[in-house]
Amino acid sequence: MRSKPRNSRLRLIVKTDKPTPLSEHERLFAKLDRTVDEMLDRLSQRFPAEDMIRLRQAYLLAKEAHDGQKRAAGDPYIMHPVAVARIVAEEFMLDANSVVAAFLHDVVEDTPYTIEDIRERFGDDVAFLVKVVTKPSKNRRSSSRRAQTREQLSPTSRLASP
Repeated sequence: MRSKPRNSRLRLIVKTDKPTPLSEHERLFAKLDRTVDEMLDRLSQRFPAEDMIRLRQAYLLAKEAHDGQKRAAGDPYIMHPVAVARIVAEEFMLDANSVVAAFLHDVVEDTPYTIEDIRERFGDDVAFLVKVVTKPSKNRRSSSRRAQTREQLSPTSRLASP
């Protein structure tokens, strides 16, 4: 005959020691992380360690920046930049900066991050590539500043000033 455990709390811990099942969302992101890990493993054959660090940082920034965003079909938005990065890296065989930019190409367009944020974290080349593929609506602030400067420098505006 078995006696009851003295410490009922210990008994509870033993009973709940099984891992809790992952939600559909958690399973999807775990699979996506594995997919990116596998791709980065393959890319490590072509790129030096410093580039691999930047590639991982780009993925993590894009994942964090797009957290909670969904595509029209309901899929997490981060799936699109990952797919683009895979095409750029493995089908087009482009350089590390191009793959970093592929991960980040919608970050400036769809999140509070700016081209300057990208420049500070990943350098001028990546910032240039991201800016080239970013829709103009996000660059409205810099465009309006250019328009103001042009207006201030135009001959007609100087005539209107006292």
